[in-house]
Amino acid sequence: MKLSLLRNLNLALFIIFFVFAFSSCSPKVTTTIKRSYSSLSEDSVVAHYKKPTSIPIDYEVLGKTTISCNKSLHKNCDSTSIYLLAETEVRKAGGNTLLTNKFQQPSWLNTGFELKADILKVFDFSSPLDSLYINPLKTPKKGTIDLRVSLPYINQFTLKPTGENTRHPAGFLGALFGVDYYHTDNQYLSLFLGVGMDYFIFVPVGVDIESGEWEFTNSVYLGLTNNHQFPRFALGYGLSFSIDDWSYRYYGEDEYFLEEPYNGVRPDNRKFLGKSVGLMFSTHYLFTKNFSIGVIYRPNIIQVYPKTEFRYGHLISVDFAWKIRLWTKK
Repeated sequence: MKLSLLRNLNLALFIIFFVFAFSSCSPKVTTTIKRSYSSLSEDSVVAHYKKPTSIPIDYEVLGKTTISCNKSLHKNCDSTSIYLLAETEVRKAGGNTLLTNKFQQPSWLNTGFELKADILKVFDFSSPLDSLYINPLKTPKKGTIDLRVSLPYINQFTLKPTGENTRHPAGFLGALFGVDYYHTDNQYLSLFLGVGMDYFIFVPVGVDIESGEWEFTNSVYLGLTNNHQFPRFALGYGLSFSIDDWSYRYYGEDEYFLEEPYNGVRPDNRKFLGKSVGLMFSTHYLFTKNFSIGVIYRPNIIQVYPKTEFRYGHLISVDFAWKIRLWTKK
């Protein structure tokens, strides 16, 4: 009886080992395809690149593949077999090029191979090399909420104060704070409060003004925009409400105004405060998922204070923006 049980136990262990060994004979292949073409035949040539800067400009990223194996568990676990499997994945997607991002070989710490690569479709191998290759960024998922902090640092204004000629001041400094909510995977609503200035020095340092005529402009604005985010660009459009403050001031002791053109008369400072509604447009280039540089164009259409009338003005800003992820779906 004991001998029969022992034989049955040995048989069960052998079956388990055989099933495990059989199921583990092939390397693990994980491929993600976002765009595909007609599959290619097995004898189709697949080009290999290891440096992104070597890739021709005329190409498209079809997806990614990851292939891994362990020499102690898998058969055909060597660099040649790994790349042959990767080429098979390229042909299945209709691609013709493999860009290796990572290739890990066995070491004394592990006995495994791992290949991570992009599957590409190159349309013209004779086109110039793409020295500006940048991996595409993934757009956030629906429901994601970001805190936006940016510096609309270079500003150019156009406004017409009451009783004055149209003014076109330009300068530096600004700040903007907002919240972005992704209502789809590639569109988000942005609500923000910003301020732009025409400070005449590009760094925020104090300056003592002794005498002369000086013009100052600043604008505080509230905006709501809908934005379309692509892998590397974000385009926005919406509405704005702004409070624009302009002043022209005379500085100096009374003696400064004795000569021409003042002739002893110190002019009065001039000031204008306007409130307007208008539009908002923006475009940003995303260097990373958190940092971008862009241009904000905010045209005023209707002035509602000091009196309601059509009065065009604008603020154009070069914006340096950062995003801080508050919440996203896992």
